[in-house]
Amino acid sequence: IYIYKDGNLVGIPGGSVNIWLVGKAPENPNPLTFGQDKQHDLILSYLFRWLIRYNHEIKRYEWDLARCNIDDLSSIECTLTGSWKWSDGTTIKTDDVVATIQAFKDNPPNDKMKTFLSKLSVVSKKEGIVTLTAPEKNSLMLDILTYPILRSDMIERIRTERLGPDGYVTSWPYAF
Repeated sequence: IYIYKDGNLVGIPGGSVNIWLVGKAPENPNPLTFGQDKQHDLILSYLFRWLIRYNHEIKRYEWDLARCNIDDLSSIECTLTGSWKWSDGTTIKTDDVVATIQAFKDNPPNDKMKTFLSKLSVVSKKEGIVTLTAPEKNSLMLDILTYPILRSDMIERIRTERLGPDGYVTSWPYAF
């Protein structure tokens, strides 16, 4: 399934994309373990979007789901851009962003992020705007903006492994 901003379903229904990996690919990629394995993260990069993403070709961050003011790495405000859709056609909301970051706070991928996330505050003042605040400037603020955004009602099913590959709702061009 291909999804893009303000777009319709395009592509060949039932078609597939093969991603060649060295080693064993995960049977059911868990986005809550993002940042622990590069192959796993590669697969997730085809399934989920981020608030911002790093463009390796031009060596800088670019907007993805949101425009984020990254001038102050202790307080970042992100505004969702447009009406991005999940693969089932529902709209990506700020509640999804807040719930995703909270899920990573509850289950940090490593000790460095655990320390950072324990002090991070994330709130949605109104629909479309999310503010992340840390007690001091920290480059890990950029890292959390590049974590996959999940639909809020799926997080508990992902966390408890009650979600199989056929149940994923993704936010990027492909479904698992």
